[in-house]
Amino acid sequence: KKATPSDSSASTSSPSTTATTTTTTTTATTTTNNSMSIDATLQRRKNIEEIKAAAEKLALRDNDGYDWNANYYIELTNQRGQVIHLPSEQRQALTVGLTLHAKGQTFMQQQNYTDAIYIMHLAFESFGRVSQEFLHMIDNYGLLALDIVWCYYLAQDESSLSNAGQWLQIAEYGLKRAHGEHLERLRQIRGGGSGGDFIPELSLYVRLNILRALQSFYNNDLNVAHTHLMRAEMDLRKIQISDVDLVRLESMGFTHQESSRALRFCAGDLERAITHIYQKREEREEKLRRERERAMERRKQRQYGATKSGKFVDLKLLQQLQEFGVEHEIAVEALRQTDNSQEALNLCTDPMRKEVLAATLFARCMNDSRLYEIEQVMEVLNGDMVGGDAVAVVSEARVRAALFLAYNDVEEAVSMLSAP
Repeated sequence: KKATPSDSSASTSSPSTTATTTTTTTTATTTTNNSMSIDATLQRRKNIEEIKAAAEKLALRDNDGYDWNANYYIELTNQRGQVIHLPSEQRQALTVGLTLHAKGQTFMQQQNYTDAIYIMHLAFESFGRVSQEFLHMIDNYGLLALDIVWCYYLAQDESSLSNAGQWLQIAEYGLKRAHGEHLERLRQIRGGGSGGDFIPELSLYVRLNILRALQSFYNNDLNVAHTHLMRAEMDLRKIQISDVDLVRLESMGFTHQESSRALRFCAGDLERAITHIYQKREEREEKLRRERERAMERRKQRQYGATKSGKFVDLKLLQQLQEFGVEHEIAVEALRQTDNSQEALNLCTDPMRKEVLAATLFARCMNDSRLYEIEQVMEVLNGDMVGGDAVAVVSEARVRAALFLAYNDVEEAVSMLSAP
């Protein structure tokens, strides 16, 4: 405010005091805000580093997660659900990259674009440790670069968008190496199921051309921007579906997601889309069935215990030993002692070594460390009280034998002893 002539003395001192106070307050507020901003940034970076450390730790669990203490593990599969086997270092780097990319996509969905971009850069560093030969076979590398630039767009970061040419080149190069120059690899994978030029992955190229158009626009190259927009529009038309057909499928009880996806995969053919939906449902059921079987195998392997190197007992080798006539318990112990090697067969077929093996196995089962499990089984089975004393239903020897056969699984031992 301007000072009034009627109060010149007040106006002389007051403005200076006010200015000083305002300056001091502003400085204090700015310092506090900067401090809070720095603390928040450091905390976010710490959280992301923890995510990276967890991803690296998870990637160390090899052998498709069949290490002894792995409650969680990552499995690399292709679009058909088949497990991909890679050298250990390559698999670990790829696993970390995929994990961080997935987390970055989660941040992107939460509109946390700053952290999304940061963690995707970490994912890009991990992908950089994977051989080019394998990276050219998958589209995750190009898709990651595309997602980084897409975050720039969603965050309305014009400066980063105008300088995103290198990222877009990586995205285009990676996608074309994985899909083929004219998407021929995708058509081969689809087996002609999509029909003609109708390929769902065209949506990636719609995004790519939109981002290229934006980058050209910010660099004042309007002709190139117009060309990329035209390409995006052409690809978008190829993946558009009929709203009428979509409503018809949803009225049949199919979800919106599976209806729209089926129409895209089947080039808008309604009958083929229905067949596609049922086929995908069957594939999901089959995948769940295989996962349940693997979960049962893992539970069984945990009962068998760990080998010398801390791995689970190989069930295929166990089955082979049993086909040679080796007793189940002896075969398991042999595989544990030989670390799942072919030497287990020699160990089981040599009478002297087999006798030592059986003695070792029985001594371990009779160890007093199993006393608590023995008491658990006897408490369950000897629960009937008569005159204040428990009626002995099973002896300790039978309980020990049952635990021996059940690999110290209390529930299974109780079930075995309770059977008529």
